[in-house]
Amino acid sequence: LLRECGTIRKVSFLGKRGEKLKFSPFKVDAVLECRWQSDGLHLEMKWVLGDERPIEYQTGIVGTNPYWCEIDNTIYELSNSAAKIASIFVHTSSITVPLEKCGPILEVLRRSEIESSSEIIVLNPEQMPKALVQDPKPVVEFVDISAIQEGKGERIELSATLSFQYTRKEGVVCLPNRAKEEEYEQRLKDLGFYYDPSKRVYVISGDDALDLIWDLRSTLGPQWKVQGLNLVRSTIRFAQLTLRLSISDTNTIEEDGFNCYVTLLQNGAMVPIGSLFKNAAPGAERWVKLDSGAYGRVPGGSLSELRAVLGSLSSTFWMANAIRVKVSSSQGISLRSLKGKPGIEVVASDAFEEALNKILSFRKIKRVPISKKFKGRLRQYQKEGFYWMHFLDELGFGGILADEMGLGKTVQALAHIQSLKDKGVGLPSLVVVPTSIITNWYYEARRFTPDLSVLVLHGPGRKKLFSKIDDYDLVLTTYALVRVDRSVFERHRFYLLVLDEAQNIKNEQASVSQSVKMIPSERRLALTGTPVENRPMDLWSIFDFLMPDYLGSKEYFRKNVEKVLITGGEAGNRVGEYLKRKVRPFILKRTKKEVEKDLPPKVESIVRVEMTPSQRVLYNEILGETRSKVFGEVKKRGIGGASMYILAALLRLRQICNHPRSVNGLQELGDLTSGKFEALKELVTEALESGKKILLYSQFLNMLSIIKDWLESQGVKYVYLDGSTKNRQDIVDAFNTDDSIRVFVISLKAGGFGLNLTAADTVMIYDPWWNPAVEQQASDRAHRIGQTKIVNVYRFVTENSVESHIMDLQERKEKIVDALIDPAASSPLKLSREDLEVIFEVG
Repeated sequence: LLRECGTIRKVSFLGKRGEKLKFSPFKVDAVLECRWQSDGLHLEMKWVLGDERPIEYQTGIVGTNPYWCEIDNTIYELSNSAAKIASIFVHTSSITVPLEKCGPILEVLRRSEIESSSEIIVLNPEQMPKALVQDPKPVVEFVDISAIQEGKGERIELSATLSFQYTRKEGVVCLPNRAKEEEYEQRLKDLGFYYDPSKRVYVISGDDALDLIWDLRSTLGPQWKVQGLNLVRSTIRFAQLTLRLSISDTNTIEEDGFNCYVTLLQNGAMVPIGSLFKNAAPGAERWVKLDSGAYGRVPGGSLSELRAVLGSLSSTFWMANAIRVKVSSSQGISLRSLKGKPGIEVVASDAFEEALNKILSFRKIKRVPISKKFKGRLRQYQKEGFYWMHFLDELGFGGILADEMGLGKTVQALAHIQSLKDKGVGLPSLVVVPTSIITNWYYEARRFTPDLSVLVLHGPGRKKLFSKIDDYDLVLTTYALVRVDRSVFERHRFYLLVLDEAQNIKNEQASVSQSVKMIPSERRLALTGTPVENRPMDLWSIFDFLMPDYLGSKEYFRKNVEKVLITGGEAGNRVGEYLKRKVRPFILKRTKKEVEKDLPPKVESIVRVEMTPSQRVLYNEILGETRSKVFGEVKKRGIGGASMYILAALLRLRQICNHPRSVNGLQELGDLTSGKFEALKELVTEALESGKKILLYSQFLNMLSIIKDWLESQGVKYVYLDGSTKNRQDIVDAFNTDDSIRVFVISLKAGGFGLNLTAADTVMIYDPWWNPAVEQQASDRAHRIGQTKIVNVYRFVTENSVESHIMDLQERKEKIVDALIDPAASSPLKLSREDLEVIFEVG
């Protein structure tokens, strides 16, 4: 405003008019001159106008940013650096700092950038005194404490200042140790403090504040000086809480399990358990405010974990005075996990301790002999799985064998079922599987446990076999049929009930989940590489099948476990650790990486599948038409002369085995399905979820198109190669280097030679090649020098078809390679009429 005035004059305190003033268009700078003296450091500020010599500082400054000063009747605006320097010299142009307080100033003067600065000048640097860097003593002073109401509870908030004390030494300038100061500042932040710059205080609240107050000196350490303790102690009172669990044997031999009595003690006197949860503030995990006004440390250290444990015992734990309940040995795991935690007192009978210790030390379970009737060789990790299943059987528990795909869960289960028969178990075992692998289970059982009598309940003819269930050692059925045949299975009692791919019951409300849970059995076992696919309730549903009530009711688990886990934070971490401890003895999971030393370089498997009903009808129609033509031509021309007719018939039947819509003329029939294709989709999905990279081979371009369409519908990134592909190497390089490309769809002939595809660790051969050497070449695209992972090779075979008949011939007849197609492709088929009868057998 003064700039707008025509004339500006000085006015004295007596009101006399003085000289005229003018405004300068230039800013004034300042210089700080430093001179070392025997008693300290003399600092003097002077103004600097352009290149002139420094001018004595005579008057003060005015304004509030920008700042102004008057020099020789001219008003100047201060530069930023001048304003900073002038703020030190409000009423005088110079000050002297005692030597013992020169540490922070000397620290600044010793910086390299100060030496070249025009704003700070040391007139006699040779007189700079000796300096010594010292470690500070941190001083924390509590200046305020308040209680903030939150919901039904309240949150304590504590404010404190942090300063540092240094020891003074005569004749020596003590320099502050900034690194140490930062360590102490970080220590406060690690304890839960945050810095509020507006108030220049450190603030801590909630559980962190109460943790600090509870054990202040040991938390901070002896090097800290604490002030303001009286303020804190006059506001906060503590009470000692103890959760006591008394576990005793039942009164009668007939009763199974143990009696459990849970009480809460406050300073030795019993109080309601519900008082733990009555006044808990939102987010409170380690501390609760009690009715008496005192704060109590949560027994075990986690309110969320305590909710989970007590909730598994009683649905009304949150308002109970005490809990009296009967628990099984398996439920005792929850209680045993609390033993030894602060504030937890467990008084248990010898029988309970013995049972629980046996469970928790399951890694030291005894080795038991594998049945001599088991026709196979288990690898070491598979033996451990067998021992684990035997251990669970002895104790009457269920469990989840959660090994990664390809580690032989089926074989381990079969070894266990054989051992059950050996020890005289009279009841059959029931295995429920996806439709696509029921045939595979049958053949695996026939291969590894031929001593077991196996009943397959599948297809329309199964109803005639219901009456024979009790006559067999092993009964196989599917998830689709167990729901339909539920009443039949409920009338029978099984010793062992096994669910393969148990994630099929992850939806606890689905009818198939409810059906399998109602089947009577002595023991239960789940096989799945993914016990949790989408959410924690998946795991609850499987455990509800294995050991009902072990993870509590559905409502309890959803509210006190799943919801807390999804929310995350400290409560989620605590509940997650609790759940892991709870289920650990009952889940055995190994990955290929863990057991690689026990695996061969390449694991080969045959996936046997059934046709769908519509596929079977079409197959039988085509088989009926071609069979008469083939044998008619053989009769007229002989096998060699009829080879073209035989190959044409085989080609068409094999296409139907792959997928009816891969046959020209049938593409538009949308209601045609394929059992093999459904099995492929399941296996590809599981492999992708496990992080695999897949080579997927087929001989038929139409089938490759169907596979590509499905991959695109699922959003799976893939590359493709057939005989017409030109840029083969570019495609190979993309697959090997781009992690986002998960599948390589390849024509078997085109991709069987000359490719290095070591990025893949899974090979799927969709349709069998009559010359096994070609399949070997295809799988060796991944299994070759440079491969660092175990390679799994899966061959898909449609049961009761030309594919399975060829596989049967391969088992019975050596070198079947030459029997179908001469590698030189110049000789006629070398088959007998008996071989043709087998191949074209009506399924």
